[in-house]
Amino acid sequence: MDMLTRMQTGRFKVFRHLSDRFEEFRLYHRKDGKVVKEDDDLISATRDAMMMCCALPRRKPPTTNSARRFVIRKTGNLTLIR
Repeated sequence: MDMLTRMQTGRFKVFRHLSDRFEEFRLYHRKDGKVVKEDDDLISATRDAMMMCCALPRRKPPTTNSARRFVIRKTGNLTLIR
């Protein structure tokens, strides 16, 4: 239900030109309370991608104090400058 909630609240958007996806969503339905698993490839792939992205830990942006710079010496070796 997370994907439906995101669509209803405007946090999940789909480009208008993806007509195949809209057609699939239009045909998406439930029978006896269970989702009918027919021709739902795009919706399933979208749901899986959304679940993977939401499961990833968020990275904190580096602060200026912790940022590291690399410099290439004439020998081609990388050197860390602090």
